[in-house]
Parts: sequence; C-alpha cells; structure tokens
Amino acid sequence: MDFSLTALWSSMGIIAKSVAICLLLFSIYSIGVGIERLMVFAKAKKESRMLLKIISELWKEGKIEESIQVSADRRFKNSHLAKVLVAGLNELQFQEDTQASYEDKVESAKRANMFSIAIPSIKETPFPEIFYKADSKKSN
Repeated sequence: MDFSLTALWSSMGIIAKSVAICLLLFSIYSIGVGIERLMVFAKAKKESRMLLKIISELWKEGKIEESIQVSADRRFKNSHLAKVLVAGLNELQFQEDTQASYEDKVESAKRANMFSIAIPSIKETPFPEIFYKADSKKSN
C-alpha cells in the first residue's frame, strides 16, 4: 500500500477531495490570521511601551490632564494601555473635582478600568448588534 500524497489523492472520491481542499484552505486562512494577530499585538506592545515612557515623565511632574491628552492621542490608537489609562485617569480627575474620599477615588478608577476592558471586547464580537439593541431601546 502506497501512502504518498499522489497515491492518496488518486484513491480519494469527490467528497474526500472536497474535504481535503476545505481543510487546506482553512489551514492557510488560520495561519494568515495568526500572523496578522502577531503583527497587531507587536504594534500594540510597541505603542504601549512608548506611551509608558511618556506617561511616567508626566506623572512625575503631576500632570494628569496632559496624561489624559497623551493617552487619547491617535498615535496610541492600538495600545490597550492607552484605553485603560484614559478611562482610569478621566474617572480619577472627575473624583478629584468632586472632592471624593481616597477609597471612592480608587474604587471608581478600578470600575472605569474594568469597563474600558469589557466594552471594547463586546464590540469586537461577531454580532455586536445583539448587545446594542438593548441600548438603543433604552435611549428611545
């Protein structure tokens, strides 16, 4: 019995050949998706590291407003760190304006960070309109 690729291919029926072609195409597609994800994550990591250097200098000087502006800049649109920082710093600044206690400031900043992580992941689901139907009904 010969197990070479040509012998296997010639002994396959039409259904087996179509399954083999589908498996080959899906394998190529999954490799492409993996490479694309690696490139996106590398870009996000690079942007986050660059943002961290800039933000650390601003925090040493106590410039929260400038930190928010830098984090929201288009240069860091792929950075996960920027999204979390914008949410947390906005909430921190709001709590400082309202003269809240230290515990309230920390708790609300934690909540803002959790929401900044959860909400974008819902938007990236295959069918985000399922999650936004309820929101649109509430606003009407």
